[in-house]
Amino acid sequence: MIMLEVAALSVQADPQALYDAAVADRLGGRPAAAVPKLQQVLAARADDVDARLNLGLALLALNRTDEAAEAFRDVIAQAPDYTDAYIGLARVEQRRGNLATARLNVAAALRRAPGNPEALALTIDASAARYRTGVVTGLHPGLRVGSADGHFQVSARW
Repeated sequence: MIMLEVAALSVQADPQALYDAAVADRLGGRPAAAVPKLQQVLAARADDVDARLNLGLALLALNRTDEAAEAFRDVIAQAPDYTDAYIGLARVEQRRGNLATARLNVAAALRRAPGNPEALALTIDASAARYRTGVVTGLHPGLRVGSADGHFQVSARW
């Protein structure tokens, strides 16, 4: 009788396949499933700014704002022109109620990518929140806010 011993094998997932699965989880509304996968990817590829950005987005979706902000700041430290990281930080600050800081991050995103629709949408969101309280200042130069009939109105001029 021949006995074969099978050594326990540690199977390492391909980081790209794991990243792709994590992004699919995040986009599919499963951020809790995405986080450990992205952490594994980052353990193998610590400088992967795309994985770190997606980690921040997944953490933000879980309302883990401190960890999300740290991930976005790490992305900016490695890739200062990564617009989505500034947008992520703006969303963190917006969620925390820090609209002034959120606006600064939106402005940083728009300096890097003028006309970025997500950054412009955040500009409108922040303006709407301030408008409801009677304060409208610091808008993107191409945006105008007004109310002729008591309804919130935004117009763009480019």
